Amino acid sequence: MLASVGNHYEGMIPIQQMSATEDQISHVVQAMSSATISCPECKTRIRYGDYECPRCGNDIEDQLREWAAWMLGPLQSQ
Repeated sequence: MLASVGNHYEGMIPIQQMSATEDQISHVVQAMSSATISCPECKTRIRYGDYECPRCGNDIEDQLREWAAWMLGPLQSQ
């Protein structure tokens, strides 16, 4: 079985080779479902997969990196 979303298997790691615990996986899934990232310029809510604001075109990489650091913080101590 491959770790994937939908039918996108390319570049995915087989689940058997992953070293993440069930708690870590649950943390990531919960963090992704509760994430609310907004464009700092126009306040449009950013959807999963967007790297720029769909309304004004503003680059949101800094916001995504801040969210990722917040989400991964608790996992580093496990």
